[in-house]
Amino acid sequence: MLEFKTIPDADLSSAGDDFHLLWAIKKSLDLLNFDDDGLKAVIIEGVEENASKKIDPTGEKFLGIDLTEYYGGIDFETANSVVISQLKYSTRRANESFTYSKLYNGKKSKKGSIVHRLATIFKVFLDEYGRDEVIKKTTIKLVSNRGINTTHLNQFNQIKRFLHKNKRPQSFNAVLNKLPNISRKPFDELRKASDLNLKEFTDFIRLLDFEDCGADSRQKLNFELIKSISKTSIKSQNQFNSLFQMIWRKMMPESDGERKITLIDVVTNFGFSSINNLFPVSQNFEQNTNVVNREQLDNIVSAIEQNNTYLPICIHGGAGIGKSTIINQVKNRLPEYSECILFDCYGAGKYQNPEDKRHLHRKAITQIANELAKNLGTDFLLVQNESDDVYLTEFIRRIEKGVEILRNRNPLASLVFIIDAADNSVTAAQNCGEKSFIEDLLNIDIPDGCHFIATSRTYRTESLKLPDKHLDIELKPFSLDETTLFIKKSFPDITDEEILDFHKYTKGIPRVQFYSLDLREQGINEIINYLKPNGKVVEDLILDKIEQAVIRIGKDKRPLVEEFFKLLISLPRPVPIEYLSEILNVEISFLSDLSSDIWNGLILEDSLFRFRDEDFENYVKQTYQSTKEELKQIAKLFLSKAKTDEYASINLGSLELLH
Repeated sequence: MLEFKTIPDADLSSAGDDFHLLWAIKKSLDLLNFDDDGLKAVIIEGVEENASKKIDPTGEKFLGIDLTEYYGGIDFETANSVVISQLKYSTRRANESFTYSKLYNGKKSKKGSIVHRLATIFKVFLDEYGRDEVIKKTTIKLVSNRGINTTHLNQFNQIKRFLHKNKRPQSFNAVLNKLPNISRKPFDELRKASDLNLKEFTDFIRLLDFEDCGADSRQKLNFELIKSISKTSIKSQNQFNSLFQMIWRKMMPESDGERKITLIDVVTNFGFSSINNLFPVSQNFEQNTNVVNREQLDNIVSAIEQNNTYLPICIHGGAGIGKSTIINQVKNRLPEYSECILFDCYGAGKYQNPEDKRHLHRKAITQIANELAKNLGTDFLLVQNESDDVYLTEFIRRIEKGVEILRNRNPLASLVFIIDAADNSVTAAQNCGEKSFIEDLLNIDIPDGCHFIATSRTYRTESLKLPDKHLDIELKPFSLDETTLFIKKSFPDITDEEILDFHKYTKGIPRVQFYSLDLREQGINEIINYLKPNGKVVEDLILDKIEQAVIRIGKDKRPLVEEFFKLLISLPRPVPIEYLSEILNVEISFLSDLSSDIWNGLILEDSLFRFRDEDFENYVKQTYQSTKEELKQIAKLFLSKAKTDEYASINLGSLELLH
């Protein structure tokens, strides 16, 4: 009977199979995602089985593959990205950089060299799938704690930049002729070692990636993290030993053909049937590319770094001030050796849905603790339906272990949790007669090395019940310089006087500036005229946006628009468009047009309506209220559909419908 190793047996002083095993564990945890384009399958020492049997039945051509990652699909044909990696981890030669010769010379000949093995993989893929598909999807990586010789890497990157601009097939000699400062001889040797022809070698270089090599690489931090995990939490964790053994079995020769790891493997390993058991709360942080790095960012990061007593931090501001935007900037600004985990209390308005309950300890703390486990290797939180104090106790234990793991890697590291829109969590709890997790979380004895940051509207900070000792940071409107950076992205030739007017009439409020850009096609003068005479606040722009939509679809449709918003604020979100269509007795196309007209406040995705941001939701809530009679009619509709329709059956008991 096969005797399995356990984590304590793993000797990370070598660069052998044990490290590859731990690396596979780290990658398998990346399968825990909700992203359609995220990691969907990991293959150990090869590629998907069908392709392997067809294009490399002997297994000789794929000897250079330690790990293959499939993003967006589970095989080459369905994936939108495939990353093939060869791992080279060394302790004895950690400070010895790879040179050209070390890449093209094997132990006995060029046939066993790094370049030859990686090029062989490329050639097999090229012959099987064709140039266009391989170049579009594939990355071939050398992943190592050893760096690449700086001079050699600079030359390699110069060639890569040239090829990025020149995508057609071409001979590598032609490439070198256009780059006279590149040393020819070592690239001739690399090409010979690859056994590729000149055009194939050019495309191979396009796909070859050394980004994760060296002491300063992103993966170096992951290497150190894995070593830290092995020295701390993994040693005593049945969870990770179980995962370890599953992957170890897949690495055995007798497991040939069973080397794929998918989401279901990982989730089942933890004793669940679905990823939702591990991550019960959807995260809906909106990605906005047109952002300005805030001037307050450095001060906020400094406040975190200087918070040696680990007091809770509250970042607050008024409507549209950019609280959610700046927390993403904070996360990106923190040192790479630290870890930052975000939790979204708003959830694109889902926080008020009767089935969501993200304000509860069992939902929020499970989500946050398991994000921590996924990222750092602490215990997953697998308990269910326990009392609030059990969740807090278990979470504190995981925080302490997380800090230990990070500080084994770097003594200066910190663990940072950012709870965005924490005041929404309190509001949802109060509406249900329940208690929000945030009230307890901000009042625990926070372990050293851990920072808790909560964001809130200024007027609702008291609802968080912060301890007397906490750090208070008020987020300010844009400065004139920040406004200048923002508006110049849309109007690069704007005058200083126009910038002053735009800043004055928007009051420096980021969301007002963003909303006002709806008029960008009419020019900056029209925007400024629209904002005059006294400037606008967020509520003004929302009202104007709704009025413009009414004008576009016809003023006789105003009652329909009003009824639409009453339903949207009353019904549990996200709201299926067919429900709104049936209740309002309008075509679905009418509602689609309305969502397009009011795109900056509404999101229509997968035939479901939700609010884009809290400002718009609050305006609708304050302006449009359904009567009790209207709510009764909605309840009757739900009752009639409850036996056959999931949305109706789940939400029939919603308090909002029964009031």
